[in-house]
Amino acid sequence: MIELVVRALIKDAEGQLLLVKRAKEPEIYKWSLPGGKVELEETAEEAIKREIEEELNLEFEPKYVTHSQNISPYLHCHITYYEGKTTGMMTVKEDEIAEVRYVPYQEIQNMDDIAWDHKEIIEQYYARQAPVAPIGRAGIDYIGVTTPFYCNDGSGRFLLHKRSEQCRDEQLRWDFGGGALEFGEEVTASVLREVREEYGCEGVIQEQLPAHSVIREHEGQKTHWLAIPFFIKVDPSKVQLNEMDKMIELGWFTLDALPSPLHSGVEYTMEQYKKYFNKYREYMPIQDVL
Repeated sequence: MIELVVRALIKDAEGQLLLVKRAKEPEIYKWSLPGGKVELEETAEEAIKREIEEELNLEFEPKYVTHSQNISPYLHCHITYYEGKTTGMMTVKEDEIAEVRYVPYQEIQNMDDIAWDHKEIIEQYYARQAPVAPIGRAGIDYIGVTTPFYCNDGSGRFLLHKRSEQCRDEQLRWDFGGGALEFGEEVTASVLREVREEYGCEGVIQEQLPAHSVIREHEGQKTHWLAIPFFIKVDPSKVQLNEMDKMIELGWFTLDALPSPLHSGVEYTMEQYKKYFNKYREYMPIQDVL
């Protein structure tokens, strides 16, 4: 018997890979790439898009990466792997998935509970990307570049979210938002993409703050990020909590009544660039910076 299977390689902005812990046999409670079987009269591309929507409630745009085979006396399985970006609010199909998380590649290398040959496939995938994506942890193994944003309604209210326990650091702290700059991406395109990914809405750039280094210590280890921040105007009626694995709550606040505790990077930026934030305590017209 020959089975056709599809799997997805989904990375976040920091290069971490999405893995799911299986909630049923085979390979129960092991980590794997999301995906499943191709159904009758269905193409592989249609199958992986359906599987990601069914398992994670995300829309997935697949791009072929590679394929492999598992052959045993009882089964011949042909697996096709796709990479791509996702959109939507992640919710998990609990009867199939026990847990889901984005995992740094270095951690994956040390894991011994990954299903089937997925670890080998992941290693090959990252090896092919090495010339444009450093293997390691951004901000630790190499200086990371991030585009933080300060979303506001143009009338003095700012949008913040509370980070979930699944975040790499600063768990359960309030943050404005931001993400890593991707290879070949303009900083203005990066920050607007991050706004769409996190809050599910379009934004308009109001102003760019000076680029600056943010050097902190996390779990005894020094981290170094180059931050290129922006003020962004958004429509409050269009905002939604769009990354449920990383954010657990949204809120609108004035700069005089921000929630606590705040992300340490936010505290640093607000202290260093008070004159910029003071301009946004009330109505602020949009400036064309593009």
